[in-house]
Amino acid sequence: MKLKIKAIFLFLFFLCGQVFYADEFSALDFPAGKEKLAQYFKEAMEKARQKVEKVGGAPAIPFTTTIVYCETEKEFLQKAGMNPEHFIAAANAAQAVIYLNGERLRALNPDENFGVLVHEYAHLFVGRQAVEPLPRWLDEGLAMLLAGEWSLGKSIQMAMAHLWGNHIPFSRLESSFPASPPELSLAYLQSCSMCQFLIRQFFARGGISAMLKILADPEQGRKFIAQLDEPIIMKSLEEQWKKYLGNRWWNIIFLFSSGTIFWFAMTLFFLLAYLKKRKQKLEQIKVWEEEGFF
Repeated sequence: MKLKIKAIFLFLFFLCGQVFYADEFSALDFPAGKEKLAQYFKEAMEKARQKVEKVGGAPAIPFTTTIVYCETEKEFLQKAGMNPEHFIAAANAAQAVIYLNGERLRALNPDENFGVLVHEYAHLFVGRQAVEPLPRWLDEGLAMLLAGEWSLGKSIQMAMAHLWGNHIPFSRLESSFPASPPELSLAYLQSCSMCQFLIRQFFARGGISAMLKILADPEQGRKFIAQLDEPIIMKSLEEQWKKYLGNRWWNIIFLFSSGTIFWFAMTLFFLLAYLKKRKQKLEQIKVWEEEGFF
């Protein structure tokens, strides 16, 4: 049932040392004295919601997202109760809650903070629609696509990993991701790439929104998820995905990987990106300290 008004209620007050805010789409739980930060995340949450829904369509059942800001990493880990790789933020789809690790967020610039929020909201968006819990790789891959995180750079990284035969069996990515940074990065790349492959193969017309509708359907969603849980079916899909990667990228990889220009350009690109990100981060930290955000 669609809500016919833009806002049901709005309030901002102090209670038990906390700052609370709530409207039709979001609710915030921040420590007292963090009003400016709460306002920042309120506005960022609305932009994140719009960005995800622009890609995935409106959710079948609207929901209110609660953002809980944790001052320390210890508090964050206690409240979120997630795996070690979730150090910056974590989403609980069942409760529609996003937990933020304030200790880590303070080191990020606005773009990075917004990216974290979009990704976590995308997890809620997927989890609230799916009729059953999804394999970890499918949940992460869909969240990345909804958040617009796939890029040419990630495509090249995935293609290079495939070229050198670096793959993590998807059977290892069903419930959790590896802890080591290189494998963790590869797990995210594979997850997003596999989701792209599935959408191209089975949902070419409707794209990701069509896939989400299937996952939300009580009958078709359970059937689709059950098929992904079948080792034989998943192994077949994995082999098809590898062929898809090879057919799409082999010629491009072969052309560039043997040339000095490619490696020089890649080195220069990452160096410039690092310097730009470092400058933005230092500037933003200075602004936040002056304005009392943290």
